[in-house]
Amino acid sequence: EIVEKNRTLETIFTTMECGVITHSFDGSRLIGVNQAALRILGYESEESLMEHGFDMVAPSVLPEDAQRLRASIALLKNVGDSVSTEYRVRHENGDILHVLGNVKLIESDGELLFQRFLLDYTDRKLEEVQKERYQKELIHALSEDYLIVCSFNLDTGEGMPLRVSGDEMRHLDELFAGPLQLESCIGAYLESAVHEDDRATMRETLSADYLREVLAETTRTHVNYRIVRDAEMEYCQATAVRTGDWKEGHDIVLGFRSVDAQTRDEVKKRALLEEALQAANKANAAKSAFLSNMSHDIRTPMNAIVGFTTLAGSRIDQPERVREYLDKIQSSSAHLLSLINDILDMSRIESGKVSLDEQPCSLITLLDDLYSIIQAEASARQLYLTIDTGGIAHADVCCDKLRINQILLNLLGNSLKFTNPGGFIRVAVDELTGAPAGCGRYRFTVSDTGIGMAPEFVDHIFDPFERERTSTISGIQGTGLGMSITKNLVDMMHGTITVESEKDRGTTFTIELLLALDARGTQAARAQAERAARTRSHAMRGSHLLLVDDNDLNREIAITLLEDEGFTVEYAVDGQEAVDLLKASGADHFQLVLMDVQMPVMNGYEATRAVRALEDERLARIPILAMTADAFEEDRQKALRCGMDGHLTKPIEIDKLFEALDTMLG
Repeated sequence: EIVEKNRTLETIFTTMECGVITHSFDGSRLIGVNQAALRILGYESEESLMEHGFDMVAPSVLPEDAQRLRASIALLKNVGDSVSTEYRVRHENGDILHVLGNVKLIESDGELLFQRFLLDYTDRKLEEVQKERYQKELIHALSEDYLIVCSFNLDTGEGMPLRVSGDEMRHLDELFAGPLQLESCIGAYLESAVHEDDRATMRETLSADYLREVLAETTRTHVNYRIVRDAEMEYCQATAVRTGDWKEGHDIVLGFRSVDAQTRDEVKKRALLEEALQAANKANAAKSAFLSNMSHDIRTPMNAIVGFTTLAGSRIDQPERVREYLDKIQSSSAHLLSLINDILDMSRIESGKVSLDEQPCSLITLLDDLYSIIQAEASARQLYLTIDTGGIAHADVCCDKLRINQILLNLLGNSLKFTNPGGFIRVAVDELTGAPAGCGRYRFTVSDTGIGMAPEFVDHIFDPFERERTSTISGIQGTGLGMSITKNLVDMMHGTITVESEKDRGTTFTIELLLALDARGTQAARAQAERAARTRSHAMRGSHLLLVDDNDLNREIAITLLEDEGFTVEYAVDGQEAVDLLKASGADHFQLVLMDVQMPVMNGYEATRAVRALEDERLARIPILAMTADAFEEDRQKALRCGMDGHLTKPIEIDKLFEALDTMLG
C-alpha cells in the first residue's frame, strides 16, 4: 500500500501516508511537517507540536524510547548518513502507537537539516505479539508445524524424540531416532543439513550451558538458521522452551521448524519498505526541486506583470507606452496561466480524472489550425515551419481534437524554444498500413534542427518535473511537466511516443495513434461551422444580462467588456440575491444569466437548481452560462447536471464568451 501511494506523484506531500518531518540540526526549528506525521505523533497542528516542546524528539515519544532515539540521531555526522529505529508514542487518550522511523542528515542551501520519515506499524506490531503468544501455545502442544520436537535434560544431555517429520528428503528420522544425546544429535544435524556459515552460531546457541543460562531468565529462546536442501537455501528456526519446575531440573522441549515462507515474506516486506523510503526520499527531492523551479518560474511573469503595471500607471499620459506595457502584461499573464495549467493537467492525469472526448474531426483541418496558431510565433523567432499532410489517405476520423492539439502544441512549443533563428521545424503526418477495419493508424512526426538533448536527459525526458540544465542556462522556463503530460495523454489514447535527439543537431518526436475512421466525414460539420462563423456578429447585442459574481474585480471586468459590446448588465453578488432578483424582475426582463459557482450564501449550483424549480416556467427556462475558475471536465459535467446550459472557465477568453452568448441567445 505504501509503495502504491509513493508511485503516484498525484500523492502530494501533505496527504502522504508516510509521515515526513524536516527540522534544523539542533532540533529547535521545524522546516516542514505533513499531516501524517502530526497524526502519528498525536498533534493537531505544527503549532501544537512546537508548543508542547518539540526539541529533536516529540514530547509524545515514550521517555525510555526518546533517549534511544536521540542517541540514534546523534550518530549521524555526515551528509547522507541515515539510521532507522523503532519507538513508541503515547497519545493524549492513552493509545500507544509503534513507529518505524528513518532519519537522514541532508544539506539544503548550505544548512544541515534532519529529514525524517515515520510509519505507523502498530497493527503489525500487535499481530507479532499475538503470533508469539500463539507460538508458545503451539510449542507446548507439540504443534505439527515443527519438523522435529525433542525433549532434553540439560544436566545429563539425555533426551528423546517426541515428533519427527516423515519427509524422506530431509532424513530427519535417521538423525533423531531412539534415545538421544543433545551434543551428538545436534552436531550430526549441523554437519548434515545446516549451512556452514550458521553452524558455529547454532552450536553455541544450542549448547547445554548456553540454554541453561538463557532459560534461567526467560521461558523460551529461539535461533534462526539456514539449511541447504537440494542445492537450495531454506530458512529454519530452532526453539527451546523450558518445562516443569526449573529449580528442580533443567528440562526443555526443543523444536525445529521451517520458517522459509515467513522469512522470505519478511525479507520482501523489508525490501519493499526500504524501497518505499527511498521512493519517498526521491519524491520529496523531486518535489523540492520542482517547488524551487516553480518559485522562480512563477515569480518571473509576476514580476513583469507588477513592474509593467507600475510603469503603465506612471505614464498614463503616454498612450503608446501604456499600450506597449499592456501587451507585455498580457504576454506575461498568458505565460503564467500556462504554468498553472501544466500543473493542473498533471494533477488531473495522475488522479485519473482526465477523460477523452472523441468527436468527428478532420486531421487536415486540425493541422491547418495548428499551423495558424504556431506560424506567427515561428516567424517572430525567424524559424521555418512546415506541416506536411500529404501522407494522409483518410482525413476524417473520430478523436479528441483538444488532446491531440495539446500533444502537438507541447512538442512544437519545445521546438520553438530550443531552435535558434534560421532553424527548421517540420510536422509530418503519415497514414500507415496494417490498421484494423474501420480504423486508421497515423504517425505524427515533429522534428527540428534545435540544440538537441544529451543522451542521459533523453532517458528521463518523460519524467515529471525534469528539465535539462541547458534550459535554465538559456533562460527558458517551464514546469518540467509538458513532456510528462504529453506521454500520459498518448498513453491514454493507447498510442506510443518515442524521441531521438542529438546534441546540437536537433530532436525528432514520433507518435503513433490508432484512430477510428469517420465514415460520414466532417464536411457537413465544417460547412455548418463556416456558415455560423460568417453569420456571427453578436446579433443579440442589447440583450439584458444578469451577472452573478461575488468578486468585485471580476464583476467590473465582465461588465465593462459586455457593455462595450452593447449588452445591458445588472449584477448580483451571490446565488440567493440572483434568485430573488430574477423572481422580482419577471420572465421577460433578463435574457441570460452569467453564473459564478463558488459564492457565499448560495453557490452557483444551488442557485441554478433553485431557478429551474421556479413556478414560472418561462423564467425557469432562462439560459444560464457558468463562468467560473472551476476548470476541470468534471466541473463542466457538474454544471450541466445541475441545469446550466454552458460552461466557460476563468480567466475568460473574450472570443469564447461572445461565441457562447451568440449561440445561446441566437
